[in-house]
Amino acid sequence: MSQAYINGVKKAVPKAQLVFDRFHVQALVSTAVDETLENFSDILDRLQPNVVKEKLQAWLAWASRSRLPAFIRVSRTIREHLDDIVAYIRWRLTNAVVEGLGNKARLATRRAYGFRSRGGSPRGVQRFIEDVNGVGWRRSSRLA
Repeated sequence: MSQAYINGVKKAVPKAQLVFDRFHVQALVSTAVDETLENFSDILDRLQPNVVKEKLQAWLAWASRSRLPAFIRVSRTIREHLDDIVAYIRWRLTNAVVEGLGNKARLATRRAYGFRSRGGSPRGVQRFIEDVNGVGWRRSSRLA
């Protein structure tokens, strides 16, 4: 979609219909979304809560004016929780530990489908516990 391409086609075959395939158009949109995400990430990387709040409010105003339903929706959600989001800047706390435990619980549930009875496979239970605790992963990765 570059001007050089357009000029070259028009010069070589003036009556030809220019065609821009969907992948190039999607790449433009993807780049625009990536830039928007990067700008938003830059705001959250700052260390001063008052500056972050000010910049977020400016971003929210832009998102609301964008007339893009997805951005309008996310701007409403962020605006509703703005003070709690800015608290992250002040405290730098995340729920990563809780999410990690949740992942281990889901793994336990998934792996438990193979157990038929309480005494069915003591070694299998031990392997499962080691895997959940991360011990088995290191051992199995050495074997691979």
